[in-house]
Amino acid sequence: MLSNSFSGSSKKPYYMRNINRLLSRFDRTQIYEILEYFMLENVEYGRGRYAPTPEFAICAILYHLAWPTRLYESQLLFGRSATYISVVLKLNLRYLAVRYNHILDWHPSLTYERMATHASSLERVSRSAIRIWGFIDGTFREICRPIRDQEIFYNGYGGAHGIKYQGIVAPDGLILSLHGPFPSSMHDITMYRSCGLPEKLREIMKQREQLFLYGDIAYTSSFRIITPYKATRPLTREEKRLNKVLSSDRIGIENAFGPINVPYYSLWLFIIEYLFY
Repeated sequence: MLSNSFSGSSKKPYYMRNINRLLSRFDRTQIYEILEYFMLENVEYGRGRYAPTPEFAICAILYHLAWPTRLYESQLLFGRSATYISVVLKLNLRYLAVRYNHILDWHPSLTYERMATHASSLERVSRSAIRIWGFIDGTFREICRPIRDQEIFYNGYGGAHGIKYQGIVAPDGLILSLHGPFPSSMHDITMYRSCGLPEKLREIMKQREQLFLYGDIAYTSSFRIITPYKATRPLTREEKRLNKVLSSDRIGIENAFGPINVPYYSLWLFIIEYLFY
């Protein structure tokens, strides 16, 4: 059951009266709707002195995911210590990570029929006999230099420490599958094989028309992944055209990963990090 402050009482907590789209990217009505689905009242806090209401937890989560902010800055808004807010954030994000991890790995709505629909929409643009339903790529997110195991997290290409993720993006820009985090030294093809995607695709494509993903040259010779034609020989006019068209369409995956590389936290990425760290 939701508390009176959530159901519309005038005695709302300070943070509920002052939280707004500027602070959390959601207005109060939208926050109420999100809370109904998250079921944060099921989060276990143990026998400690931490027993926040679901309203407090969701507002703290949305506030900290909206943009980078320090815990001590939250004390003025939420009226709690930085330690209290930190514990609430970590426990609730771990809960959400476990609750929705299966959706991040492979969205339940991603069936063969939906993949075929994406392939048909892209086919009208590319005019290719090869049916491509999505785009696959890895992305790198920089982190502070760790105290231990620095070589695992160091990426020579980027010249920084970080972690990597691998995602599949549909032609409309929606992220349909996300795996990670992986050590930044791991190659894209290794991420693809280690997360079980080849087996998942074999299961879905069994005895059906074969559909393909499109990736960069790092995925050469991978199961059900098409890569650009290499200029190891003179390319035909059609091959050059396909390289140009598909490379242009592939910009969608870069746009989908864009929020990772700017100073704003995206909810799905933040949840995954708390699942493993």
